[in-house]
Amino acid sequence: MTLNIEMAMFPLLLIPASLLPALIYTIALYLHTKNEKQKWMALGFFFSFCLSLGVYLHIDVKEFYFWSKPFTLGLATYIIMLIFTFFYKKNIYLFEKMLIIIFSIILIITLLLNSILSGIIINFYLIALALIFISISLKNNRPFLMHGVFLLLLGIFAFIGMFINYAGILLFSLTLLVALLYEFYLYFENIIELFRNVSMTAIRDPLTNLYNKQYLESKAEELFLSQNITVLFIDIDNFKTINDTKGHAFGDEVLKKISNLLMKEVNSFGFSCRYGGEELVAVLTAGAADRIAEKFRARVEKELNLTVSIGLANSSEIETNSYSDLLNLADQRMYHAKKTGKNKVVVAI
Repeated sequence: MTLNIEMAMFPLLLIPASLLPALIYTIALYLHTKNEKQKWMALGFFFSFCLSLGVYLHIDVKEFYFWSKPFTLGLATYIIMLIFTFFYKKNIYLFEKMLIIIFSIILIITLLLNSILSGIIINFYLIALALIFISISLKNNRPFLMHGVFLLLLGIFAFIGMFINYAGILLFSLTLLVALLYEFYLYFENIIELFRNVSMTAIRDPLTNLYNKQYLESKAEELFLSQNITVLFIDIDNFKTINDTKGHAFGDEVLKKISNLLMKEVNSFGFSCRYGGEELVAVLTAGAADRIAEKFRARVEKELNLTVSIGLANSSEIETNSYSDLLNLADQRMYHAKKTGKNKVVVAI
């Protein structure tokens, strides 16, 4: 089969079709969240989509060179996407953003010139920019390695197009399409991470990273109705005195350290939550609860030179179908521990 200009340009013609779903999604996401970053990404997809449509306006060219309009429009589509992606990310330095902006200005100028000189300028800058990004990535662990590789391939294939015309165009077009799809992948990966963080924030206590009270109430109720569980109700002894004498910042550090120990002891057997203030709750679905509670109490005393009072209650002790009764029983036993000397685990009164 003989390679012709239509076949060589075909990947370029797929770019608008690949951009359209992403554009619709980002607009819908912005309208739903009103997030400023989503607005800029929606604009990026919009401008890229409009530029990519320009390829269709020049589809009837008889000869195609690496400085021709479809080439520069396709490249502009990718660069616009890069600009908005770079500004979307938090960890991009100003110097790195300026490299892309300078290239965009050069690209706009060459769109007006449409000459072999402008094409040569573009490709030299493409390769130079690629080598800079690859070098930055390898030396300073920056996230530009794949961007650099794509830019380098685009520059190389554009020069190949000078000597093996249609083959160079096909390789360039395919690389450009794959590079754009890679940008889509990075964007949607960030969106997934954003949603994951939002969902975790909704159920986690921001100070201790334990689950919050709302999660405890819903999850523990569900477990209580389906299996045998044990609740540990924990209170940090003399916490008010710690806050009053050493300050709230120190008190926060105490909470974080004790919570970290609790997660280490409990997470293999259940989950732990911050119930409120200095009160913590652990829900166990496996393991010897009394031994786990005692080991945790001993570690707090030994490693942090602090003490905790713990009340322990098992669902088999509850005659009703109410999880709150189980929690109240553990709470009563915790208060009994505090009234009878603190720094102990109470499993019965």
